[in-house]
Amino acid sequence: MLANQFHWLREEQHERERLAHEEVYVVIEGRATFTVDGEEVDAPAGTVIFVKDPAIVRHAVARSAGTMVLAIGGPVGKAFEPSAWEQRGIEAAA
Repeated sequence: MLANQFHWLREEQHERERLAHEEVYVVIEGRATFTVDGEEVDAPAGTVIFVKDPAIVRHAVARSAGTMVLAIGGPVGKAFEPSAWEQRGIEAAA
């Protein structure tokens, strides 16, 4: 079954805005379509998408089975601290 929607992008919008995170998405495997501030971007493996403004609305849809996207984000000029959402993932993996 194709996991078609990267739900975490929408679920984390409020958290990104609150924390003022810039974010980078790297398509590691497969293909996705990102919509960033209303603009669609076809993103095959190797694509890097940088979103500087945390208020910009973005979401992504996997276009092939096994699509893997690495998301990296954090506030400018500060050391990274896991958000509550990330901490839940860390604890679930333990």
